[in-house]
Amino acid sequence: MINASLHGRLGGDPVARETKAGNTMATASLAVNAARYDEDDATVWFSLAAFGRTADELMRHAKGDVLSAMGTLYRSRFTTRSGEARETWSLTCEALVSAKTVRPRGGRKPNGTTQRQQASDQRPFDDAPGF
Repeated sequence: MINASLHGRLGGDPVARETKAGNTMATASLAVNAARYDEDDATVWFSLAAFGRTADELMRHAKGDVLSAMGTLYRSRFTTRSGEARETWSLTCEALVSAKTVRPRGGRKPNGTTQRQQASDQRPFDDAPGF
């Protein structure tokens, strides 16, 4: 079993499903940039599967949203009818972290104040010695 954390963008809207037992499930694809600094862009696609509350959380997202997913990583290998060897990667999600919760550049908080306003309300830090 391989535990992994993936960070990327959703390649499409998540699809709601139901297991045979009647539990909620959601599936989606995640595009992860795997390029090193000296390579061209290399995108690796992962299939995501989430269950229960994690599935409900995944369904709140849409194509293009930035998402971090943590869980168990699986690899499947197969040969196409033309004889080409291929592999797919899938992650069974145990936790998701959304970039929607991040407020870059002082975005508004739910109570209406910005991060910059909160920072200006605080006393400035003075690192000069107090003697």
